[in-house]
Amino acid sequence: MYVLKRILLIKKHSTIILIATTIVLLLLNPIGSALADNAPSLEIGNLSGASYVFSYPQLLEMPKTVVYAELYCDGALSAYGNWSGVLLSYLLTQAQSTPEVNSIQFVASDGYRVAIPINLAMQPQIIIAYEKDGQPLPEGLRLIIPDANGGAWIAMITTITMSTSGADYPAGVSVELPKANNMPTQSSPTQ
Repeated sequence: MYVLKRILLIKKHSTIILIATTIVLLLLNPIGSALADNAPSLEIGNLSGASYVFSYPQLLEMPKTVVYAELYCDGALSAYGNWSGVLLSYLLTQAQSTPEVNSIQFVASDGYRVAIPINLAMQPQIIIAYEKDGQPLPEGLRLIIPDANGGAWIAMITTITMSTSGADYPAGVSVELPKANNMPTQSSPTQ
C-alpha cells in the first residue's frame, strides 16, 4: 500500500512539473520571437553609393572578435568587460571600402552621430559589438573604441557611411589612435 501511494505521489508531482515547464516555455517563446523580430540590422554605404545591409544573424556568422575594454562617460566608469563583435575593418572591406575614404560616419536609431578617421576605424581592436561578457547587448550594436571617451562609443547603430570628409566628433568627444604600448589585453578573432 505504501509503495502504491508513493508511486501516485510521484506521478502527481511529475505531472505538475510537466505542466509548469510547458507554461514557462509557452510564455518565453513570444519573448524570444520578439527579440528575434527586433534584432538590429546594419546598413553600410560606400563611396560609390552602393549600400550593403547585414542582418543580425549575418553579423553573428562573421568572424568574431573579443576585446576587453572599459567605457568611461564623463570620467566615470560606466561599463567594462569582454565585448564581442565584428571588426569594423572587416565590415568596411565587405562593403568595398576604397583608399579615398577619410572617415567613417555612424548613425544611431535615435539620430545620434559619430564620425571617426579611417586610420582609427582600421585598427584591430575597433569592433561593432553585439555582446558583452557573452550576453547580447540590449542596445543592439555598439562601436567599441578602447581608451576613447564614452561619447564616441555610439550605441543602437543602424547606419555606417564611408566619407571623403574628415571626422567631426560630437561636442566633448575626443578620440585618439591607441598607443603601441596601450593595446587591449585581449583581441582575438575567432570563428
